[in-house]
Amino acid sequence: MSIRRLITFILLLILSQTLPAYAETPVGFRFSNMRIVFLEKVNGGAFVELENANKDPYLIQSWIVAADEQTGLPMDKNTQQSAVPFVITPPLHRLEVGERYRWRIQRVGNQGLASDRESIFYVALKAIPTTDKQAQDKGEFVLSPVIYQKLLYRPAALEELRTDMLADKATFRREGNQLVVRNDSPLYMTFATLQVGDYQMPESELYKMVPPFAEQRYPLPASAKGNVMWRLLNEYGIATKAELKPL
Repeated sequence: MSIRRLITFILLLILSQTLPAYAETPVGFRFSNMRIVFLEKVNGGAFVELENANKDPYLIQSWIVAADEQTGLPMDKNTQQSAVPFVITPPLHRLEVGERYRWRIQRVGNQGLASDRESIFYVALKAIPTTDKQAQDKGEFVLSPVIYQKLLYRPAALEELRTDMLADKATFRREGNQLVVRNDSPLYMTFATLQVGDYQMPESELYKMVPPFAEQRYPLPASAKGNVMWRLLNEYGIATKAELKPL
């Protein structure tokens, strides 16, 4: 993943998780939900909805990719090792000015889907300006941004669980200049805020999720001392209540 693509993704991801519903993204699109939770028992699948608040129509190309557990970022669809057990339809749709459209996500297999913990993927929506052909004919460069939304698959055994019920399952320890976070729950943890004493973890680090029953590492300066205070992002992209533990 190039540096430019990484920076663009992080900005779009932070905005899509922290702004209120239908908040306008930097490219003039509005989501109806912050993240998508796909429940195993729901036969109809799940949906993602997007509104075009631009002055021009766009072609929206859609697909689903796996997530890199270590970075929390989506994997390149051309290099991921295994097939994704979901499809999104339609794969291409012309989104008119002011139109709000809903894509359907369905499960087509069980590859990589655990029965005792969440699995994570990303819905990718690439916005292609309908003026691309004209611009290309003129030799102009046109940016076609890709907007990502988290897709969390929750198996039947976990469907009654909620993030705020398990926020206190995080444990912390220091190893040199790193804060090691252990997640003893079956759900992914994404921090809305993470603080050690007076030191506030920068937002550029908070995109890294803590996988279920696993650990994640965050940089921690030697001067950071005191209790750990944190909030998680719940199923709606809203911060949970603050939790506090000694380090």
